[in-house]
Amino acid sequence: MTQNLTIGERVAWYRRRRGMSQDVLAGLVGRTDDWMGKVENNRIPLDRLRSSVCLLIHSTYRSAT
Repeated sequence: MTQNLTIGERVAWYRRRRGMSQDVLAGLVGRTDDWMGKVENNRIPLDRLRSSVCLLIHSTYRSAT
């Protein structure tokens, strides 16, 4: 499903799938919701490593709630 998405679109897709707001995910990775919005809209480049970290933190947060 996500193989044709950009990294930013993939972060947004997984975030929405987990029912998390940009504000919450941004806080978990130590950034602002404005930064997260720019990442998701591909206005700030995000390498695969950072993307994986965002998704890992996101998954860990969801499992804990």
